Amino acid sequence: MEISFVLKKYLNEALSSFNGEYFKKSKKIDFVVEKPQIKEHGDYSSNIALQVSRELNQNPEEIAKIIIKNLELPDFIKNVSFKKPGFINFFLSDQWLQENLKSILNKENNYSKKENFNKKIQVEFVSVNPTGNLHIGHARGAVIGSTLSNLLETQGFQVNREYYINDAGNQIDLFTESLYVRYMNLFNNNLPIPENGYEGKELEEIAEQIKSENYEKFTKISKKEALIHLKEIGIKQILNNIKDDLIKLGVEYNSWFSEKSLIKNGEFTETINILKKKDLVFEEDGATWLDSKKLGDNKNNVLIKSEGGAPTYFATDIAYHKNKFLTRNFDMVIDIWGADHHGHIKRLSDALKALGVERNRFVVILNQIVSLKTKSSMTKFSKRKGTSIPLKDLIEEVGKDACRYNFLSKSPDSQMEFDIDVSKKSSSENPVYYVQYAHARMNSIIEKSRDLNLSKSTSNLNLLTHYTEIEVMKKLSEFPEILRFSSEKLEVHRLPQYTLELSQLLQKFYEKCRVLPEKQKDYPISNSRLYLIKASKLILSEALSIMGMESPNKM
Repeated sequence: MEISFVLKKYLNEALSSFNGEYFKKSKKIDFVVEKPQIKEHGDYSSNIALQVSRELNQNPEEIAKIIIKNLELPDFIKNVSFKKPGFINFFLSDQWLQENLKSILNKENNYSKKENFNKKIQVEFVSVNPTGNLHIGHARGAVIGSTLSNLLETQGFQVNREYYINDAGNQIDLFTESLYVRYMNLFNNNLPIPENGYEGKELEEIAEQIKSENYEKFTKISKKEALIHLKEIGIKQILNNIKDDLIKLGVEYNSWFSEKSLIKNGEFTETINILKKKDLVFEEDGATWLDSKKLGDNKNNVLIKSEGGAPTYFATDIAYHKNKFLTRNFDMVIDIWGADHHGHIKRLSDALKALGVERNRFVVILNQIVSLKTKSSMTKFSKRKGTSIPLKDLIEEVGKDACRYNFLSKSPDSQMEFDIDVSKKSSSENPVYYVQYAHARMNSIIEKSRDLNLSKSTSNLNLLTHYTEIEVMKKLSEFPEILRFSSEKLEVHRLPQYTLELSQLLQKFYEKCRVLPEKQKDYPISNSRLYLIKASKLILSEALSIMGMESPNKM
């Protein structure tokens, strides 16, 4: 149950009985129900009295009294109070918290999952040009995208995870030219790397592989023919490398969509023609332009270049998103981009609106840059690979779960520092270790309790009255609305915060309450505490699963 949303429903019902005639005519009152920062102010608090007082120009305390009087208390609330200047505070019932443990264990892995409904969301993320292997700059978006997809599925959405393969355009041509030079130079040629070409070590490795499999085959045909073959081989190998690295990071996709396919199947031309019919395309200086000024932009944008007649990245991106919305009929599309693509959002949104796509159906999450903090590893990485640190090296250094937790731990719009040395520590200083150890410790306690014959039916949950037990139960009750808030606001960083807070509360519980019994008389309370441990383990495991992390039983 999502407590804050249920409370808001009850408050709205109480509000309708307060001066109902006025509120039938007036605008809807905008108020919140949230967790207060000060414990004494309750478990949940609402500013509804303040908001109504501003509408009616009346004393908020008097309004709060009327609302409380007309409020039908749900069974999970034991007390309601007023706090100046205008807050109504709610206190959760201990008995309900105890009963909620049964709901958690009875539903097991479905406690926080909602039934599927017919709304399709596509999440597109990473989508790096297949011109080189992934580096740490790509990892943050990969982890955010995969976790967000998992999160949305818990809320009943049908989610499609997609990687857009940019396999057309100048960058691919440069990549192929660079690969051709690497390959030819293996046969005692001394060709220069093309201007702005690719010099990554992965091209040397691909060229060596092509030589071992084909030897001189591509030196004996025309350069034009060789480039066609090398392009196909090179892109395929880079994509295989990308897929391997993403799998190591715990990232998988439902679909891989080729940019080139838009041109081959005619969807690109169809998109341009639709824009032409809307009088949004014109020719100038040999190029084809989108009349973006008509759509509210401060400049027009090239769709098809004058040199060679090749489409721009922007043009194929319009066609790609038209395919998402109008061909595959996704209800919502979420793109996860690097912060350097910020300027692309408005012009693409404008073009989609011209195609009939409502703005609120297209959302872009920008993730800021990541810096690494380390005493030794950075130097090692830099000497091996230059300034671009391969993702696979980071995974080998700290592990998949440390990568995922750290990349999720901050809001995407804030820059983050990844401390490699801390991420390798087996101590409470490392939040990844701390959270996973919390799960392993609970499993160990459950294993040791086998002789107790723990039974759901015989556990007296009314014995769970210690303040640390209450705090853990309250944190468990928050989980469904943490998932809802996170999915509605697309804020996956709430999940690692939640797992850390739950783990910290469990540690305080262990410090104050012994779980396994020392004497026969301790069995009843131990039985109840084991019930609490089982529920906590299930919720922590579910949270870690959504984050794409392991829930170790031993550490």
